[in-house]
Amino acid sequence: MQNHALSLAQQAGLQVHVIAYGGSKVRAAIAAHQNIRVHIIPELSQLVRVLPRSLALIFKAGFQALMLLIMMIFWLPSPDTLLLQVPPAIPTLVMCWLACLWHRATFIIDWHNFAHTLMALSMYHGHPLGALAKLYERFWGRFGHKHLCVSAAMRTELQRGWHIQATVFYDRPPSHFRPTPIKQQHELLLRLGPLLDTPVHPRDCCGVLPTQNGVAKATHLNGHGAAAEAAFPSIRSLPVSRRASAASHDDLNNLLDQMDLHSVSERRRGRDDGQEHSLTVCTERLGGAGGRVRLRADRPALIVSSTSWTPDEDFQILLDAAQQYDAQAVERQGGLPRLLVVVTGKGPQQAWYVQRMRHLDLQRVAFRTAWLEAADYPLLLGAADLGVCLHTSSSGFDLPMKVVDMFGCGLPVCAAEYRCIGELVSHGTNGLLFDSASKLAAQLVGLFEGFPHKESALLRRLQESVASTSALTWEQSWEKIVLPLFVRRR
Repeated sequence: MQNHALSLAQQAGLQVHVIAYGGSKVRAAIAAHQNIRVHIIPELSQLVRVLPRSLALIFKAGFQALMLLIMMIFWLPSPDTLLLQVPPAIPTLVMCWLACLWHRATFIIDWHNFAHTLMALSMYHGHPLGALAKLYERFWGRFGHKHLCVSAAMRTELQRGWHIQATVFYDRPPSHFRPTPIKQQHELLLRLGPLLDTPVHPRDCCGVLPTQNGVAKATHLNGHGAAAEAAFPSIRSLPVSRRASAASHDDLNNLLDQMDLHSVSERRRGRDDGQEHSLTVCTERLGGAGGRVRLRADRPALIVSSTSWTPDEDFQILLDAAQQYDAQAVERQGGLPRLLVVVTGKGPQQAWYVQRMRHLDLQRVAFRTAWLEAADYPLLLGAADLGVCLHTSSSGFDLPMKVVDMFGCGLPVCAAEYRCIGELVSHGTNGLLFDSASKLAAQLVGLFEGFPHKESALLRRLQESVASTSALTWEQSWEKIVLPLFVRRR
């Protein structure tokens, strides 16, 4: 929707008012644009938390309906066109229709998924609220004057089951989603140092240890307690339970044994003969602040997985695949690289999965979780070696925007297989599809065998295919397909 707003303001030259839920920052280009105004819908989050779930949903919908109606009819200027993204559908569909009726405006619905299928994920099968939500969405959805949808499969479903004629508008990456030059990769990884320096598991193959003069020291400690804290000051910052464990003789030696100290994630600057050096997990700068940046010969493969931590993304598949890959990497003793998996996003199941990560005893795979600034997210995608998408769609008809963004950054993907994912990911061409943890683990082995010294033919072929097919940007596609819809009804 932020892409729509920018295109309407920049390409169509229109005044745009965005009504949205709070909780995340808008992109800098949105906040700074003189033709765009963002209006946040008030929430009663504290009151909703203390109510039973069913009652809370009804109360929340009623309050939002009232606020939407007041904002759209009385607070904001009269629009020529109102664009709604579904989901959400309750109460937005009926409120937007009423506002269009009041202002005699064109009502355009952009179908990204079916809201009732998302609601059903958190309810038992056959729950009456789920059935009511489906009836509501199918009835009021027909009141749109024009419709967009994200896949050909969704267009067919809307036509056959809902009697709605929709235009397919495949998501495209905005123009600022592109491969990241190595200098920007280095600067990004330095900025993300506090994140990359924080291991999820105490024995982490990409964790950080203190350095002297900018060089990581591979030194075994034969003492513990105060001596360990003196040699490793960062232990003092650990929780008491982890501090006691890390300070013991066996655990410290195991920690050092499991880590390749010449390739750990660092955000360190030191001096050697008057020259300043900086290291990150994947890059290094030589010859001072203005020196050349290069990829490190001992770097891990950098994998990015974007998730909303919801039930339609089974993150356990990636955790199980990591364990299987780790076992093979340990068995081969050097044939497979370390993997650094950065998981971006936030959502309801995040804490549960992070706890599962902490209990994984992996020697060659490390996890990090992050919520990135909007400007840093495309830079990270453009710096990665592979994207992993676990989205399976609650309806089976939507396509993951995260994969579109990855393709824009030249990043091939391994994606979970479901009904219409083939419209976006072509197996063996621009990515690989999997339906189990064992398949994903086998794909990781096949893609990264010999990395980084020898790039696999499969990974190179996927990269070349993505680069050749990701030229069409959001702006170009939007001007051809969406812009003609924004004309005043006569």
